[in-house]
Amino acid sequence: MADPIAGRSELELFEALGCGDPQALRELSSRVGRCVRAVLTGMHGGTRLLGEIEELCADVIERLERLRARGFRGGNQEFRSYLYKTVASRCVEAAKRQSRTVSLETPVALPDGEEKPLADLLKQLVDPHLPALAAAEEQEDRKRVRAARPPSPRRR
Repeated sequence: MADPIAGRSELELFEALGCGDPQALRELSSRVGRCVRAVLTGMHGGTRLLGEIEELCADVIERLERLRARGFRGGNQEFRSYLYKTVASRCVEAAKRQSRTVSLETPVALPDGEEKPLADLLKQLVDPHLPALAAAEEQEDRKRVRAARPPSPRRR
């Protein structure tokens, strides 16, 4: 016997999900997951995001719930269009976020040929005496403020 859920359109699953049908949620999540996987494998560098499919699916389902809250009244074509645009948009956003994130463990080649982790290079760029200098400047500022105050009546 064929699975009655599998034959439903995405819109029908979305509507059943609104009625609290857990099977509809599983099937819609599965379809969204396949769509996310297809979009990621077609994107340059998208395969690096395959580990985030569940997170991306959950975000797409959340956006569909926001669509429900706004009162979606379209047909199956409009819903599928919105769904696929949302999947593509979410995948592009994830790819942009990932491209901006550089691991501190990323090896960096130095001019002398040596490689060091980015974290080690950043530590060398920060002055190790910076906290001591800040404390000394703060102490000097306090002295200047005290010196600028008018004398109190007790000091006269």
